[in-house]
Amino acid sequence: MPTIINFHVFAPDGECLFSLDPSTTRNNDTKNLYGFLYTLKVFSQQMSPVMREPNDFYHYKTSQYTLVFYEFPTQIKLALIASNDLSGRDQEYLRKLLKQAFTTIILPYRTRCPMPLKDNELLRKDLREYLTANM
Repeated sequence: MPTIINFHVFAPDGECLFSLDPSTTRNNDTKNLYGFLYTLKVFSQQMSPVMREPNDFYHYKTSQYTLVFYEFPTQIKLALIASNDLSGRDQEYLRKLLKQAFTTIILPYRTRCPMPLKDNELLRKDLREYLTANM
């Protein structure tokens, strides 16, 4: 079973709107992650001979973790960091999982609850359950 290390939602300006680990929204880790994602996205665009989509960067893997990235046309960005034992899940499945998690879990919380996403513990619980069940 894969371990979810963290999940982030970023606004178009780079502000972290939500993180599964609430302590990371209060330090520089989220700024560093956003900068890393931005840099990899720009690098992949510059290195690619042909762009299939405006954002061809989806996935990054090290010996310790896998990072899956999804960007909506509104420039809302989702980043899932998980252990490498994703049981053969391909990056397209994981990207669809991120999109579904946003539309079925996060967006309803955002529209019904005036509380900022980053302060919502029930959202953290529901999202962690959803991701764990579908990974």
